[in-house]
Amino acid sequence: MNPQLEQQILSFIQSSWLQLAALSWEAYLLRGRGAIVIDMRETAADAGQTSTYFALDGQIPEMLKGYCLAVALLQMAHYDPTRQMTYIVILDEGLISNTLTQEPAPAQCFLSQFPNAQPKQSGLAILN
Repeated sequence: MNPQLEQQILSFIQSSWLQLAALSWEAYLLRGRGAIVIDMRETAADAGQTSTYFALDGQIPEMLKGYCLAVALLQMAHYDPTRQMTYIVILDEGLISNTLTQEPAPAQCFLSQFPNAQPKQSGLAILN
């Protein structure tokens, strides 16, 4: 994978931390461990949107079979949801799976984005 593209993805994740970490925390409270999945394939871009959702291990996209699935599941099993977020970015060129630690913590991000909300009230997309 192109290192410049990987850096652009990381910059996007970091700049979207408040929203993505809030989604990750809410989903963790409601469903348990999982990963933020961001589908940036050209088909999504052609439709004028990027699909972002939280997926549990049984909901990981089919394209992650084999080694990539094993890495994503390992990351999902070992991240600290109070401090970290696990994400999977799906690209036409492949995918990136990683765990990120950044401030503020995911619970604080949720409270800053939705100060009066309880989980399920924020309107964030969580797969059932």
